[in-house]
Amino acid sequence: MSKTSKPRTLIPDSRGRLAYRLREVSELTGIPTSTLRKRIRNGDINPITSLGVWLISADDLEAILNKRLRN
Repeated sequence: MSKTSKPRTLIPDSRGRLAYRLREVSELTGIPTSTLRKRIRNGDINPITSLGVWLISADDLEAILNKRLRN
């Protein structure tokens, strides 16, 4: 985390989850895991990293699902 960015407050979803693994996001959205990784590298999605595992916050998952439903 850079000095200029402030930590995000995570808000649980309706299931009480704060974040999801890429595999779970892929299953929920129908977007291949490789595409999710590519979007992370491009800066479109900001993952939570913990011990080398990328997690997608519930807020970001909701945004992905809303965007997917609108298209």
